[in-house]
Amino acid sequence: MRQVYWGIGCLLILASCAQVGAPGGGEQDRTPPQVVEANPPFGQTGFAETQLVLHLR
Repeated sequence: MRQVYWGIGCLLILASCAQVGAPGGGEQDRTPPQVVEANPPFGQTGFAETQLVLHLR
C-alpha cells in the first residue's frame, strides 16, 4: 500500500510541473528580417548540396 501512495505522489509532482498557456512572445515585429548573405548565392543554378544557409539582419 505504501508503494501505491508513493507512486501517486510522484505522478502528482510530475503532473504539476507543466503549466498550460500561450507563450507571451514579446512585442510585434514592425519590420521583416532582411537577407544579408546566402549560401549558395541568389540566382545560382545546379545546386546539389543538402544545406541552405541564410544570414538575416
